[in-house]
Amino acid sequence: MRCPNLRFYVTLFFCSFNANVAITGHWIDDNWELQEALLDFVRVIGTHRGVDLAPYVESCLERYGILDKLFCITTDNASNNDTLCEELSVSLEQTHGIFWEARSHNVRCLNHIINLAVQSFMDSIKSLVSEEEEDIDSNAELEEDSHGEEIRREGFAKALFKLRTIAKV
Repeated sequence: MRCPNLRFYVTLFFCSFNANVAITGHWIDDNWELQEALLDFVRVIGTHRGVDLAPYVESCLERYGILDKLFCITTDNASNNDTLCEELSVSLEQTHGIFWEARSHNVRCLNHIINLAVQSFMDSIKSLVSEEEEDIDSNAELEEDSHGEEIRREGFAKALFKLRTIAKV
């Protein structure tokens, strides 16, 4: 069975400290198996603005003949990726007559979002600990458990106590 409407899902990974971008393609083959391939790994010359990055992606897709098969692009939450997708959308329409809507086809990387949320949560715990650590450590080293026995708060138990305090559970 041939799939004439084959679509490619592209992920972009920018490594800002050494100015490289990895472009990975993902697709379902004729046997309905997920395939992936590194399409390009290129050093980015100049700034990392979306306007400057879009031609790298477009050139890569054009080289493989898959401009008209692009479905989604997954990126992290950096604003330059929004601009990259908007610029790519404009170029695809103006240069190749391909309509590709950036807003609905730029997918945020869920792993990146979860990582940011966890880091933010951990930072809030650190600030809570630094503000209240003296009170917790000096005033209440021992706590009663559900059976009325005193237990020492340390390690995981201490962290759990702090989480329960934040959540008011």
